[in-house]
Amino acid sequence: MRLFKDVLPYLLIGAGIGAFIHEVIPENFLTTFAGVDNFLAIPLAEVVGIPMYIRTETMIPVASILMAKGVAPGAVIALIIGGAGASLHELLLTRIKHVA
Repeated sequence: MRLFKDVLPYLLIGAGIGAFIHEVIPENFLTTFAGVDNFLAIPLAEVVGIPMYIRTETMIPVASILMAKGVAPGAVIALIIGGAGASLHELLLTRIKHVA
């Protein structure tokens, strides 16, 4: 129950972002930049994800909406890895740990 209470706010934030994407952003806009036919979709998603600090729990509903809107699965995974694993916050934290 404690884990559920800890994760719930992030899931709600992700659901809100996903709802915004679903209702406001046109599908053809997303497929133009991150569709299956665009070979730059994965590098673009990675570059977009790096300055963001995305918790993986937040990305679950967002990833679902992005894939439903036509974003390539590889681009969604690159966004998740860029935001959660290779974000500037994580890299700086890793740098600080190695220096200390």
